Amino acid sequence: MEEKKSLLIVIDMVNGFLKEGVLSDIRINRITPNIIKLIKEHEGEIVFVRDSHKLDCDEFKEYPVHCLEGSHESELVDELKPYENMGRTFLKNTTNVMNEELFIKFLDENPDICEYIFTGCLTEVCVKNAIYGLIDYLNKNNRNGSIIVPEDCVDTFDGPGHNRDLVNEETLNEFGNNERILVKRMERR
Repeated sequence: MEEKKSLLIVIDMVNGFLKEGVLSDIRINRITPNIIKLIKEHEGEIVFVRDSHKLDCDEFKEYPVHCLEGSHESELVDELKPYENMGRTFLKNTTNVMNEELFIKFLDENPDICEYIFTGCLTEVCVKNAIYGLIDYLNKNNRNGSIIVPEDCVDTFDGPGHNRDLVNEETLNEFGNNERILVKRMERR
């Protein structure tokens, strides 16, 4: 029986969302130990996706300036840096890594991946866009693939008009209502 190839995707666990800057919320860092545990246990491919915007990025029409290319905000948080060499890193200039040619090329070159595990932040923006973008990609290319979201490995920010717990719960419920997405608690060993 052929072994199932798995891809662990760590989205936007960068300083600009966890430690500093206008869109940061230090409480997102509570998922970092869970992601580290997954990284240590994962036997397949690992990719780190980092927000890295050019100053003229159109995204800044919707969101404040954040995670500028080459800035400290766009770097992986220190807790995850020791693991970055275990995988590949992809930079993105939008809320959706599926719009980045290098990431699509990576997926094209790895058609035997059939399990995609999504972690990181922001659950309702970058994680969600990547998941639905991947579903479109898999459908377009007639590829099967299961999508797993460990609910204790994704998070979002808290702010005025944006209740982190409510937004996270609503987004995870939305994922759970999609037959292609499995939402589950991380397995404790």
